[in-house]
Amino acid sequence: MKKNIKLKNLALLFCITSLSFTSTIQALPIVQNAELLDKIDFKSKALISYQTDVSLNLNKDSIQKRLKKIEEYTNREISNRKIQESGKNNLIIQDSTDSSIFFDIDSLSGSFSYSSSMEKYYKEESTPNLLNNKEALSMAYKHLESLDLMPKKEQLGEVTQGGLNMATRKENGDTADYKKMTSIRIDRELNGIPVLGDSRIFINMGTDGEIANMIYQWDKILSSKKITSTEKISVDDVKKNIYNRLEKGAKNTVKINLNSVDLVLYDDGKGVIEPAYHVETQLFYKNKKDSYDVPFDFYVPVLKKPQAFYPFMDKPNLKPLKNNEEQILNSIDE
Repeated sequence: MKKNIKLKNLALLFCITSLSFTSTIQALPIVQNAELLDKIDFKSKALISYQTDVSLNLNKDSIQKRLKKIEEYTNREISNRKIQESGKNNLIIQDSTDSSIFFDIDSLSGSFSYSSSMEKYYKEESTPNLLNNKEALSMAYKHLESLDLMPKKEQLGEVTQGGLNMATRKENGDTADYKKMTSIRIDRELNGIPVLGDSRIFINMGTDGEIANMIYQWDKILSSKKITSTEKISVDDVKKNIYNRLEKGAKNTVKINLNSVDLVLYDDGKGVIEPAYHVETQLFYKNKKDSYDVPFDFYVPVLKKPQAFYPFMDKPNLKPLKNNEEQILNSIDE
């Protein structure tokens, strides 16, 4: 009799568990292109995590020297300087008479954004002598080399080229489009894997390729560490975590398109670059009035104990390892 009671309890538990799992699956609409998940395979790949230098602690003199180098190269000086702190580690040097002129730098990593005056780009006219794509890329590399900011060749990843235009509409209904700048974005690559997240270089150029503004986020790599098989989660767990993230971020959707699922390295901008899957989707919604869709992307860590601080986290799981606590296999930037 006791044996039968145990069997009944076990059967009841199985039913409850099954119902719970079914309700989770039914919470999502059909995910189109779900076959992309079958291509997830990282067990045979040699994966590496990296530690970057975010402890420069640049003082104001060091920051002024970095800005001076840019000013001398561009032949444009920030006058009427207003210096202020932004948050814990950021220092902003701005022209008090023209807010579009500034130099904003992270004192820990050295990452910065710089802008010359944008006043001339507000005019209803195209910028003269804009470079074509080939010329723009060559000029971007020249700028980086002249400023001692050129990354190592093996770390150069995808290059995206484009431009900035201005569209106007007059009272009589006439419209006009003006070409303002050419743009170059350089992404990072390590060991053949693209780096997403914080790492990027972005340069907008005006007449004859002069720097209009730029963003430089390319932290120096201090060390790297091979990831062992026991440190990785399973492929099934990656798939499960993808569905969990969709369940949280794609509520009330009528359709989900899975656009891409790619193995990448995620740079959190806080000292860690580590492997993860980057998932890009399109979410479709419908209400009584209309239908619309929005892009939705997210990261799923590959490590059981990720050190990176991902966008979905309230706080990091772990503090980055110190140099003397990790196995340093090679130094990349030195």
